[in-house]
Amino acid sequence: VKYAIIDKHVVIEPNVRVEGSLERPVVISKHTVVTENIIQK
Repeated sequence: VKYAIIDKHVVIEPNVRVEGSLERPVVISKHTVVTENIIQK
């Protein structure tokens, strides 16, 4: 997980990559289950 804003109650499954950038961090709202890679540059 790089440059991400993650609320509590967020589940990130094993081996899932979450990557943002300094200018555009990834924002994940609460009660979300992340099952796929999220890569935004």
